[in-house]
Amino acid sequence: MTPGKTTAIRPEPFTTRAGRLLCAAEVALVTACGGGGEPTPMLPAPQPPAPAYSVVVKAVDTQGQPIAGASVSLNGGFNGMTAMTGSDGATTFKFNAWSADASLRTYMTGYHSARREFLLGGANSPNVQQLTLMRTDEAQLVLRGVTSQASADASSVVVSADIGVADHKGDAIATLTAADFTVPDYECGWAACVLDPSGAMLNGWWSPSRTTPVEATLSGTGPSTHYKVRFVLEAVPGMFTAGRTVLTSVDVHVGADTWVGIELNVPL
Repeated sequence: MTPGKTTAIRPEPFTTRAGRLLCAAEVALVTACGGGGEPTPMLPAPQPPAPAYSVVVKAVDTQGQPIAGASVSLNGGFNGMTAMTGSDGATTFKFNAWSADASLRTYMTGYHSARREFLLGGANSPNVQQLTLMRTDEAQLVLRGVTSQASADASSVVVSADIGVADHKGDAIATLTAADFTVPDYECGWAACVLDPSGAMLNGWWSPSRTTPVEATLSGTGPSTHYKVRFVLEAVPGMFTAGRTVLTSVDVHVGADTWVGIELNVPL
């Protein structure tokens, strides 16, 4: 450079090799960060439809005659559905479901409700279920008496009930076994199924649980024939104290698809 002279230094154009390399680096950085915006969501792969099923339900009486106008509820690992039987006593459900577990319950005025649990057959193949409904006078339950015996610490109670089961003629149905008697979970909402002496429900999230099999033996003769039913309820110490009342029930399997329930107010 000559003294006393100013020489301008000309900048290298951006189109040179160095500029192109810098630009390429910036593009790569922006691309790696998703273009500076929100990342593109990964959409899940479409799922195939659930298997299709067809269930034909037929309601008949104990003589095998179709019952028209019966309400039929189908439930399981899918949304429940309800339909009415036609003049032939039948109705058909068509639906898609992943689960093969299913249950049926039928209702009709003048008849006990009937229920059944079953597994759905192969997809796209018909599943035919025939439920037999008993008239309410064909199986009648009569509570002849109920007693209780609580444990020393009042944590369990033995319930003994005399239950008569009669047909439409009033004759005793004497063909049942212990397997035909069960104590279902008694629904008392968010309160215990125990009443204090004033009749008020005891607060709590507890309800009695049955941990031993139900015993049932035939007793008596003729019109006085009945079943002596015995079962144990368990809870926390002090629950089954004298003066309280336990709310529970017994279901009796009186027909192929028919269970009839009877409520018990058990004094302690």
